[in-house]
Amino acid sequence: MNEAARHNGTTTGQTAAHHPLFYVSPQPITLDRHAAAGLNDLPNLNFARGTNSIPLNAVEFSEAARSYPIVFTSGAEPMPVALVGLENENYFLDTAGRWREDSYIPAYVRKYPFALMESPDRQQWILCVDEAAQNYAASAPKMPFYVEGKAGEVSQRALDFCSAFQQHYRFTRDFVQGLMDQNLLVERVSTLTLPDGAQVNLRGFMTIDEEKFQKLPDDIYLDWRKLDWISLIHASLLSQVNWKYLAALATGQVKR
Repeated sequence: MNEAARHNGTTTGQTAAHHPLFYVSPQPITLDRHAAAGLNDLPNLNFARGTNSIPLNAVEFSEAARSYPIVFTSGAEPMPVALVGLENENYFLDTAGRWREDSYIPAYVRKYPFALMESPDRQQWILCVDEAAQNYAASAPKMPFYVEGKAGEVSQRALDFCSAFQQHYRFTRDFVQGLMDQNLLVERVSTLTLPDGAQVNLRGFMTIDEEKFQKLPDDIYLDWRKLDWISLIHASLLSQVNWKYLAALATGQVKR
């Protein structure tokens, strides 16, 4: 998703990254490499500061819709994201790197520094850790990856969480494909005039077309209701009221 550029009404594109958002040096967790390694307590969430959008799974919509506009990335394979800022900045972190207490923290943030990544032969998924994370410890960690040569508690919890995240991701992909099949995703450009007079243009995203959704054939609507997709669409549409909340955060009308 393109980042917004303030004042001049233009946008700048994101730089393509080889690794997923936030991850700098992800490595498969193996006994050979990480026998003495593990994690210490995470001091803050500053790793999530330099972005205005965070990946979101569909099962998170009902909670995320209370705080963020939910939109979809543009391109051949769109996916939902929570907008956390109008520029290349996350408004939901304070100066100490703490998330707003009244706002939902997306699972994508909570699973860091762990992630499941495909093996080179695409035959399996491997639990990885970002060795560039602030709380990664190559030795003498508070929470070791291995205890007496076996996976420790932190490794098992991470595997369980990331496995559930991956299952939710597949459900989300099916949901988004359904939206695309019915041409319900439309490109948007949002122009906001802030109270200080500055304009913010945000583009490179899509939203659900409410008018087209209302005209969905009855048989498809009923099928989607059984899949619990209708509630997801309603949550996404209702979340659009949060654009005003982002504008208030941007100008300090609401304290970050």
